[in-house]
Amino acid sequence: MLSSAMGLKKIFIVFLPLLMPSLYNTIFMISVANHENVLLYGSLVFIVTYVSLFVAFSDLGLRDYYLTKEGGVSGENKSVNLFFLTLLIYFFLSIIFVVYEYFQDGNALLCLMVIFELLSYAVFQKTLYYESQYRDKLELFSLIDLFIKSVAFSVKIVSLYILGLEWSILLSALTLVLLYGVASLQYRFYLGFSKFIRLGLSTIIKERKTWLKYTLSFFSFFFIFSVDKIIIKSNLGIEALAVYASAFAMFSFGQIVVSSIWAILLPQVSSGRVSLSWVVLLMLLSMGGALITFYNFSSGILYDILYPDTLKNGADILNAISIYFIFRFFNLFGELLAIKDATYVRFTNYRLLAMLLFVVLVLFAIDEWGVIGVAYSIVFSEFVVSLLLVRSVVTSSGLPFKGLLR
Repeated sequence: MLSSAMGLKKIFIVFLPLLMPSLYNTIFMISVANHENVLLYGSLVFIVTYVSLFVAFSDLGLRDYYLTKEGGVSGENKSVNLFFLTLLIYFFLSIIFVVYEYFQDGNALLCLMVIFELLSYAVFQKTLYYESQYRDKLELFSLIDLFIKSVAFSVKIVSLYILGLEWSILLSALTLVLLYGVASLQYRFYLGFSKFIRLGLSTIIKERKTWLKYTLSFFSFFFIFSVDKIIIKSNLGIEALAVYASAFAMFSFGQIVVSSIWAILLPQVSSGRVSLSWVVLLMLLSMGGALITFYNFSSGILYDILYPDTLKNGADILNAISIYFIFRFFNLFGELLAIKDATYVRFTNYRLLAMLLFVVLVLFAIDEWGVIGVAYSIVFSEFVVSLLLVRSVVTSSGLPFKGLLR
């Protein structure tokens, strides 16, 4: 009983800093939606989309790879490699980001201010998170992480009403860089630059065939949740994007639940501390069903309370896209099994196929049904991955569920 209570406590501590940023971001976006005009809100949504995409890919999937049996086989702490790799990618992506916004006549000032936030999450936070997982100090870092994000959010929300949107983002981003920078001092990542150049970079290049499948899988997954907003803005305009983004802000709570479970289960499944069974699968599917039920019963109430009338149509979009979670939880289970059974290449192919299908489908659906067509396209692409996983069960190979069916 005590062990079970301790386990739940650990899960809760790790879960909180993953959940709270989603809550903070939703509160902030709702505040912006009510405080600023819809065009500025839509511009912010577009910029935040890019930041989220860059943060997701700043490590090329190496952080999770280093926690698997393949990536962690040497037992070596690879935080220095992760730090300088993400830093190099950060500079490269930041240049692309700023140049794109400049030539698109976007909000260049807002873009420059967001760059500091990108540095804090894509480089410092990502490296510290891996360091804490490697040293088995995730609980301690989770509390520190929660404190840093809470301070930054307080600065952002207060500054929004006193100084305006641009200053609120700038001051919050600088707060994040400062606090994460201080937290990084004890590990002295920056002292390993020469080692990274001599050994780390060549090792990463040498192992590219091993970690590239993780990169492709992550890219195909996050690509869908970035290109959707680009397509909406290009085809339907910034107002439609604002409506879609309001639903996506609510939808992100479910996404953070999935990410939290992934962060907790991945190192434990890879190390063999947790076994996957039908009981685990049913528990995950139950969570997916619970999220669908929650969204469909509460969406109308939430929109009446939180959003202005111009964004009310977002409730229908939220109801539609929530169906995604029943398939997402099933696919999470399949992905963990694929890692455990060393069949991840097959799963990566499923993800890439779903990504290509989404691009084709969404271009048709947005013309026929508008924004809600994008939501249904996301659901269908995730369903296809589930369908391919089920198909793998009945084939002779049984991939990637062979470990479950033994």
